[in-house]
Amino acid sequence: MGYKEDYFNAVTILSIITIESDNFHEKIIINLLGITSFINHIIPDKYRNNNIIKPILSKLILKNEPISEIIKNIIIVFDTIPLLSYNLKYIEYIGSVIRQFVIFKNQLKMPLDVLGVSILCKLIYTYERTHRIKLNERKDFGILHNAEHVELYLYIVNNFPNNITKSKRNILIYTFFTGFIIPSIAFKLYNVYIINTYKENLPRWFDKKILNIINKKIMKNYESSIFKQPQKYITKIYSHKLSWEIQTWNKIERQLKNISIKIKNDGFNPDLCVGVKTGGSLCVKYLSKLLECSDYCYIDCKTWSGNTLKQDLTNVIDYSLDKYEYLKAVENCNVSELSVFPENVERILLFDDSVVTGKTMYAVYDYLRKKYPKSVIKTCTLIINNINNEYFHVDYYNSVDNIPIFWPWGCELD
Repeated sequence: MGYKEDYFNAVTILSIITIESDNFHEKIIINLLGITSFINHIIPDKYRNNNIIKPILSKLILKNEPISEIIKNIIIVFDTIPLLSYNLKYIEYIGSVIRQFVIFKNQLKMPLDVLGVSILCKLIYTYERTHRIKLNERKDFGILHNAEHVELYLYIVNNFPNNITKSKRNILIYTFFTGFIIPSIAFKLYNVYIINTYKENLPRWFDKKILNIINKKIMKNYESSIFKQPQKYITKIYSHKLSWEIQTWNKIERQLKNISIKIKNDGFNPDLCVGVKTGGSLCVKYLSKLLECSDYCYIDCKTWSGNTLKQDLTNVIDYSLDKYEYLKAVENCNVSELSVFPENVERILLFDDSVVTGKTMYAVYDYLRKKYPKSVIKTCTLIINNINNEYFHVDYYNSVDNIPIFWPWGCELD
C-alpha cells in the first residue's frame, strides 16, 4: 500500500477522538478506539491485526444498549478469543453479526440525510472489504476503507446520549486540516529539505552541465503551495494514479540497473539515449553509462507541467473522451531540444522517469521519428502506471505502479 492510503486511513479513524462527551468512561473508550485503530493503520501490513479493534468497538457500541452487562461481556469475550488462536478465527463472526445488528437498529433512528450517508458508506466499505478479502489482502486497507471510519464517526455522534459534539463543525474543520493543511505543510517541509541538501546528495555521475535544469526544477517545487495552485492538491495528491512513496537517488540507480539488464537481454544497443526533461534528463547519463552508449541528449516537452486549472481539466476531458486522439494532438506539447543532437543515429533509446497517460512520451517519440525517420526508436521508463495502452507502447520499464510525487528534486505539484 502507498503512503497516501496509510495516511488517510490513519487520520480519518483518528477523527473520532474529536467527539466530545460528558461521560468520562465513554470518552476513554472513544479515545482508545481511535488511537488503537490509528496505530493499526500506520504499522507495516504484516504486523496489523484487525481483531485487536473489535473488543473495544463492541464495548463502545454495546455501552448504551438495554441488555445485561453479562451478555455484553460474553460478546466482548467472543471478540477476544480470535486474538488468542488463529484456529478459532470463525468466532469473530458472532460479535460482528451482533454489532452490525445493533448499529443498523440505531441507524434507523438517525435523521434521513445522515442515514443516507451512512448507508452509502456501508455499501462502499462492504465492496472494498469484499474485494480485499478476494485478493487475499485482508490487512492491506485501500483508500475506500475510509468509508467505514466516516460511518463510525456519524454513528457515534448521532447515537450517544452523552455526546455534545457539534458534528458539522468538527468534521469540516478536521477534514480541512487533515486533508489540505497537514499535507501542504508536509510537502513544503520536504521541498525545504531538498533545496537545502540536494547539492551534497547529487550522485557522482550527475551531469554538471545541467545543474541549471535541476536548480530551476527544485526552486519551482519549493515555491509551489496550496495557495498558489490549489487545483494541484486535488488533481495530483489525491489522484488514484499517483503515490506518496519517496524516490531517492539510490532507488533510481537500482531501477535503472534493472532496466539496463532488460535492454541488454533484448539485444538492443542504442547509440543515442535521449532523456525527457525533467526526470528523464536528470537520469539519462547514468542509463547511457550502464548501456555503454556513446552519446546522450536532453529534450523538453510541456504537457502537464505548469498548467492552469483550465488546461488540466481540458487534458483530463480529452483523455477520457478519446485516448488515441488525445495522444495524437501533439501540436501544443512544445517539444524542443536542450542539447546538440547528432546527425547520423541508427538506434535511439527514449527515456523518461515515469509514464501515466503516455502523452509526453508519445509527443517526443513522434518528434524523434520525424527527425530520424530511418532510426530504430525504443522507449523506457522507471515506472509506468498502465501497460495496457493500446495506442502507445513503452518497450522497457522497471515496474507497473502508481507514480511517486516525491523525488530527489522535490515534491512535484507543478
